[in-house]
Amino acid sequence: MAMRVAALYDVHGNVRALEAVLADAGDADAFVFGGDVFWGPWPRETLELVQSLGDRAHFVRGNWERYLLEGKDEWTAEHVPAPLTVCGHTHVQFQVDRIVNPGSVGLPTVHAAAWWAVVDDGDVELRATAYDTVAAADAMRRSGMPEADELADQLLEPYTVERLLEIVG
Repeated sequence: MAMRVAALYDVHGNVRALEAVLADAGDADAFVFGGDVFWGPWPRETLELVQSLGDRAHFVRGNWERYLLEGKDEWTAEHVPAPLTVCGHTHVQFQVDRIVNPGSVGLPTVHAAAWWAVVDDGDVELRATAYDTVAAADAMRRSGMPEADELADQLLEPYTVERLLEIVG
């Protein structure tokens, strides 16, 4: 079954432009926001509009989201409302105010475990579940998947946050 995906990059808080695009692509099955979504004149309104898409919205963090999380974009932080935003892709588990990344279940950072989060009525609990990563790494190596050895090595000796940041730069 074909899936219609709207790829939306660099919205930069321009809620008016986003409204127009969403009206044009309204029947899309999914919306992928490729970073730099909120920095701009209407961050709160942009966030609210994006949240209205529900589970059809998917995100890749851009440099302005990184600046916001690092506290380098105070203006946007003062204008983004408090609803919980859950993001992913970085494999790094963190919570900064109401922005949460559960981490990676299958390819963790910091130490070998399955990283995830529980959200219960707006409250967040960051979790890490231990499992037999040695057996999983051995099975990965036998899977026949290209680069399986690299993934197995990374599972057994996960990247530090600093190493991951070097890679994704």
